[in-house]
Amino acid sequence: MFVRRRNEPAALCGIGPSASEVVGAFERVLASGTSEVLLIWPQSPEGVAVFHTLAALDRMADCDRAGLATLFFPWSRSTGATQRTLLIDRNHIYDATLPALNRILSESPQNTAFGYLMALHSLRHLLSSGKKNSRLKRALEEDPGLMHPTLFEIMPQCGIQNAGLHTYEDQFLRRLRRHTWIAERKEHIEAAADPLRTPFFLFGVHPDAVRIKLWRAAGLDPRHGGRRPDAVLIDLTRRARNRLGKASRQTLSRFLGMVGDLYGNECPPVLAISDDVFAVQTLKWELIKDYDARRGAEGHHKRPVKTQVVLSPKPDPLDQETIVAGAPPEITAEAYGTDVLAAVDNGLKLRRLLIDAGDSENADAVTAAVDVLQNLVSLPGPARDFLEFLADNYEGYERQSRGARFDHLTPRGKIRSALQQGLAGRHHHHLAQFLAAFDKLCRTTATDNPGRKLFDECIRSLARKVTRSIVVFSNQLLRGFAEWHIESDPALADVRQSLGRKLLLVDRREAIEELELSRQEQKLFQRIVFIEPHAEDLLHVLTRSWLPEKVFVLANLARAEQTLRRIRILLELDGIGPVRERLLAVQKEFERVMGGRTIDLPDLDAAPPLPRLG
Repeated sequence: MFVRRRNEPAALCGIGPSASEVVGAFERVLASGTSEVLLIWPQSPEGVAVFHTLAALDRMADCDRAGLATLFFPWSRSTGATQRTLLIDRNHIYDATLPALNRILSESPQNTAFGYLMALHSLRHLLSSGKKNSRLKRALEEDPGLMHPTLFEIMPQCGIQNAGLHTYEDQFLRRLRRHTWIAERKEHIEAAADPLRTPFFLFGVHPDAVRIKLWRAAGLDPRHGGRRPDAVLIDLTRRARNRLGKASRQTLSRFLGMVGDLYGNECPPVLAISDDVFAVQTLKWELIKDYDARRGAEGHHKRPVKTQVVLSPKPDPLDQETIVAGAPPEITAEAYGTDVLAAVDNGLKLRRLLIDAGDSENADAVTAAVDVLQNLVSLPGPARDFLEFLADNYEGYERQSRGARFDHLTPRGKIRSALQQGLAGRHHHHLAQFLAAFDKLCRTTATDNPGRKLFDECIRSLARKVTRSIVVFSNQLLRGFAEWHIESDPALADVRQSLGRKLLLVDRREAIEELELSRQEQKLFQRIVFIEPHAEDLLHVLTRSWLPEKVFVLANLARAEQTLRRIRILLELDGIGPVRERLLAVQKEFERVMGGRTIDLPDLDAAPPLPRLG
């Protein structure tokens, strides 16, 4: 297929290798009727609904014989954003659909795909002579991309909301149809946008619209003259999980249960896509597996749902880059904070107990306290200095929003209030113990942050070396605080001269750009140092094809354990081969750092135990 970017309409592109793998998985699900789960990693895709459109384009030549109706969840008004940025070459559409149209013309009565194909073929006559096209020709001189429809415009779809059906009938070829003869044949446009007659259709379901009555009104009930979808496409990437909120698991379970109630043993298979390893574990061991059990899929009780990793270096579906990681560099990790590890362990255990008891309010307060504690410990300086840094550089709402993740008083106040009012029930004692440990660690970070000594020693050591080093922080705020700390601390006066020359401080977004730039300019870094990296940020950088010869990681033990959990899950998945050696190297070093410490982090997204299979 030939696709163009909206901002570069002159260049013809094919879809990238990562997107091709996803489309291939879509075709496997449709052909076999077996559900699958995909982990698109380390970069999340820009949009998941676009894969329905790409799969439909693969079937365009046979659309009179095999259409594609997809039930997409969760849908929102922004679902078509990625499809709006991509153009499909109109000549390619003409050539691809011509065999199908020739077959249909000899049929009597004509195939239901006739209106859709005629609407697409009208694009061939876009530049026919006539006064009505003079305005278009002038516009094409300024923007040649207007000649080609977007993927959104050629794919009929609708969104099912609680307030009713949100149709896109007027969006079908909206920009171009008034410049061709199809504008005079409204019956073709109506047939192309009709979910019962068009070969391709995307039914989007909003999280608030999980009701059979609404689905029936949208034409999804075959018993009432509707259309049965060929597949269910589930989006559990970060943005979708944020839209679903804290009850994402329950909402998705309710959606799958509704599909089972509506279609019974004829339920369509599921293709679930996520960018988070823990969400993938939940899908393949629980949600999709239970769904397959209800629809009577073969072998559902013996094994988890088939799961595969799609290595994606960039979110763009047209990007041609692939991940080919070389030999692992020399990886060294330094970790600290046994007391922090114990507090995080106890906090997450307590959170699970509170949720099981139905006390979501106190569970949220404990979760916030655990997050704040790890954020405070990871500061490259005392917490008091961080408050001064915020006061010097930010004002008003910006200062408040940036400091909210480090505000220990808010969760502390909620927990203390619950204890005073006796709202913790039988977990009162455990909540009091957690609050005491939390207060003790917060007092320590206020003046003598445990991560500060390690950071200061590391930065001095790097400044004394002749080689160049790049220091990576998890976000721009921490990088700014580290620079402020180095400039204001008299003990680090010898380090200031090395900044920008031998030492480059960057955040996680700038790290990859600087590494590529140094490689192009032949000014290579010999060391890369990660300061309290989040697991996904660390692993994302380590999948790059080129890295400095030495990698250092400074982190508290709780972050090291969380990174280890992700690596262990990734190593069990198919498709991880190109980066397996690097993941094994990180795993080996982090296991050494943990020093035999074993803790149970019972997070809600934890991987369930693997069964023993014969």
